[in-house]
Amino acid sequence: MDADRQQRRDDSIPRRLTDQAFADVSARFPLHDLTRVRDFLEIVSGQSRPVFHAYQSTKLPPVHFPGLPAEPFYETSAFAEASDLEQEFELIRDEAGCLLTGAVTPKLYESKGITRWPKWKKLTFYEQGRSGRVPETFEQFPATGQLVDRLVPEYEDFLSIGFLIQDGNMRLAPHIDWFNLYVSLWLPIIVPAGCGIEVAGERRELKAGKCIAFDNSFMHSSWNDSNEPRIVFAIYRLTPRITRIEAKAFMYIREAYGKQFGLAAATASARLQ
Repeated sequence: MDADRQQRRDDSIPRRLTDQAFADVSARFPLHDLTRVRDFLEIVSGQSRPVFHAYQSTKLPPVHFPGLPAEPFYETSAFAEASDLEQEFELIRDEAGCLLTGAVTPKLYESKGITRWPKWKKLTFYEQGRSGRVPETFEQFPATGQLVDRLVPEYEDFLSIGFLIQDGNMRLAPHIDWFNLYVSLWLPIIVPAGCGIEVAGERRELKAGKCIAFDNSFMHSSWNDSNEPRIVFAIYRLTPRITRIEAKAFMYIREAYGKQFGLAAATASARLQ
């Protein structure tokens, strides 16, 4: 009996948290459809299970925004900045040349839970959103930095902007990112023969000067079978498949309730293992 009472008490905590957060968001954004935001709160607090598409991870904690289409690759027309990037391709390419000469040294890419990739490097203008501006990169790449500064005010939210370098004779193992709200927009800058990307079982070539976009929450990998580095200019930002109000609501929830929902998700994950 005591165990049943404890279980009911444990189940009531995420319900109250969800109700409180949704009431708060609804008051801030009245007269807007927040159905998917409510569903997201119930998923992340462990009250309901997400519906995954094929090639997406089913691991918990379930930080998963519902109702997004099965869209491993995006049409780049969904990204307003894609045409600007393509128009500025030569400018970006000219500045990125120093990454080949050794004049600027990118950092090795490392991530929690991922084996270190010694031939995968990055050099970012922003890391972990607006608060993670890297002044040194803006100084090293001033023209590209001006372009970045034009783009950033248009984003509701983003995680990183910068160069990704995949050295020659390297194949990146298939992997899945933990959250489906953020997607990648790439402008390939330097693309030797033998480079490509696969997302959800679909392979595509990279073409210098032509943007490509994909959802990192689907199983994806890339390869560079040449002897030369491959460089892309990469933006990791919110998916264009949510509304501006949903984006603002998500950002508010993350700021105001992130730690509480993180604990609720971890508790739900442990219980369902």
